[in-house]
Amino acid sequence: MKPENALLSIILIILISGTASANHMQLLAVSETAGGYEGSVADIYLTIKPGSGRVFIDTFPLMKVDTQISTRFAKEIACDEAGIYCGDLDFFYTIRSGSSLVGGPSAGAAIAAMTYAELRHYPINESVAATGTINAGGIIGPVDGIKQKIEAAAKSSIKTVLIPEGENTQFGENESCFGNRTCAANTTLIEYAKKLGVDAVEVSSFQEVIYYITGRKEKVFSGNISKNAYYSAIMAGVADSLCNESYQMLSKLEKMNISYLNESILIQYEYAKNISNKSHSEMAEGNYYSAASYCFGSNLKFRFVEEEIENMSIGQIIDYYNNVSEFLKQSSEGLNRSYSTVTGLQAYMIVSSRLSEASGYLTDAMAEISENKSENAVYSIAYAEERTKSANLWKEFLGMPGKKVDVSSENLRAMCLSKVSEAQERYQYAYLFFQDNLKDVNDKIKKASSDAQQGNYEDCFSNAAVAKAEADTIIVLSDTAEKELPSLIEKRLDAAKQLILKEEEMGRFPIAGFSYYEYANSLKNDVPASALLYSGYALELSNMNAYFPPKRIISWNVIETILGIMLVFVSGAAAGAIVTIVTFKRRKRISREYKSLILRKKRKAVRRR
Repeated sequence: MKPENALLSIILIILISGTASANHMQLLAVSETAGGYEGSVADIYLTIKPGSGRVFIDTFPLMKVDTQISTRFAKEIACDEAGIYCGDLDFFYTIRSGSSLVGGPSAGAAIAAMTYAELRHYPINESVAATGTINAGGIIGPVDGIKQKIEAAAKSSIKTVLIPEGENTQFGENESCFGNRTCAANTTLIEYAKKLGVDAVEVSSFQEVIYYITGRKEKVFSGNISKNAYYSAIMAGVADSLCNESYQMLSKLEKMNISYLNESILIQYEYAKNISNKSHSEMAEGNYYSAASYCFGSNLKFRFVEEEIENMSIGQIIDYYNNVSEFLKQSSEGLNRSYSTVTGLQAYMIVSSRLSEASGYLTDAMAEISENKSENAVYSIAYAEERTKSANLWKEFLGMPGKKVDVSSENLRAMCLSKVSEAQERYQYAYLFFQDNLKDVNDKIKKASSDAQQGNYEDCFSNAAVAKAEADTIIVLSDTAEKELPSLIEKRLDAAKQLILKEEEMGRFPIAGFSYYEYANSLKNDVPASALLYSGYALELSNMNAYFPPKRIISWNVIETILGIMLVFVSGAAAGAIVTIVTFKRRKRISREYKSLILRKKRKAVRRR
């Protein structure tokens, strides 16, 4: 082929191929056979194109729904970790295997790493494979079938297998191994892999997986979180206000005879005293949100005990209800969307959600009054009163200074819908296994969807974030032994800390995320299950970079259009150059041939003479 024709062919290929990106990776999986489960290797391909945030999954053989949901979640984690807005990108995953695969989330870490690498344009080392779930905060979770997957890796070109930390288990007596042999008792998976010519490496974080698969070390934030002075000053005032109220009520109750109250109320009273005392140590350590939270809880219990001592009549309960209703109405009227920072946005979310929560409890109280459930009604009204007080105190943070972000209605709506979608995916995955424990999660998602329809995008985002964290906590708890809970909590807290430090570096302060992080730290020794939940809240509300990424001047769709125009222009210019060169050469050849012909004619004429 002539050089000019070869160049023209290359240009045409470029024009046809467009700007879509593609990548490939080997997945470790487990196949179900007549003889039991065996490890297998599948191929996964990823293409990312300009679009609208959709995820398409094509698998052969067909795989279960949980694999599809976990793939979507892996993509979400990759976008969050990369700090890239993926709302204008579409993701096309293609999975191919020579045998039927057992579905599940075990490929989550690998798919997330592949997606991250593609977003960052990092090369993938295809001799490395990973097995493990991917969880909020980039934590790698446990999976089954690791031995079989290592055996499959040994038969392929895979040289290194990444396994979740803590999964380097030992073989039991007479456990079958590769080649129908019996494994030596107490042999670990890493030792077993070594005998098969494979390096098995334990990993606990997404950053570690990225390093082994791409060779790139991503930035890890270290050091302590710098407590915002403005935040500390206001939160100290909030805690002081709530705790003074708590101390006054306790002092009053200690002078009363409460021994005649029923046992359940006395238990609440003792609990309130304990958490009120705990607030002292939190205040002394400067953990003002934790102190405020403990005092809020004690105030609620003390208030309830007070009302029980008074033995309120139905008429008094109705008066109490009306007073709190008026208090809530006045508090709600003064709320406006005058924020322009991440701190202001999250403060608004907290204020609005607490006022909404108070309203819900008052609705419950009215139903309880009509059903003559006086004790329940008093508790609901007391809760509404304390929640409204807390909301008013949080209003102080609405004017807190900070870096301005895009809080336009359009961006808030996009945030809201994105978080609802994330929450729905986690709920759907959890629902596959825990249908009976997810009513509250589903109710919050429905509330978030309703908020979206009404244009209450802040409430929508807040409710969806809480729902997602709760669904994720249920999923994680189901796979975690009680003895492993402290380690898991520390991992989640460390992941939240990383996110907060990252936000600080960008000049933003995620006030809700930090507050929940502090509270989870306070709870971890005494109430680990609650600490796990609040660490989930911290993770969800500390990661704001995905919603406020560095401003992209033009969208991917526009970039694609520009690249297309540039390709056409460059190709046209190149084609024009080729045509010019070819034409010039042809003219030159014709000119030479013409001159040669004239010269031959002249020579013939001379010879005739």
